[in-house]
Amino acid sequence: MEPLYREFGLLLKAKRSQARLTQDEMALRVGLGRTSITNIEQGKQPVSLQLLYRFAEALGTVPQELLPLDPPKVSLSEDMERNLSKISLRDDEKDWVRRVVLKTSLDSASNNGNT
Repeated sequence: MEPLYREFGLLLKAKRSQARLTQDEMALRVGLGRTSITNIEQGKQPVSLQLLYRFAEALGTVPQELLPLDPPKVSLSEDMERNLSKISLRDDEKDWVRRVVLKTSLDSASNNGNT
């Protein structure tokens, strides 16, 4: 699974959820099946440039809002880094874990009014 598509899928799913659309509704709007939406959101299916624009239109946004930025390198606490080093993952997968943990932490703080 290409990290870029995995990141795109996470962004797409988040935007779709914010728009309160089901996968079936999104599929109808962009001309795909629900299974394709699932695969795209999981990073298992590549997305064409044309489809990127269809997704953006369906969500009432611009394509740039769906594109992952090159995330900065993040580090976790020493304990978490030590545990992560024990897991058999590629470096890009470990970077993805770090970004997810950081994003989850930031989202949690934001939802608690600690931004």
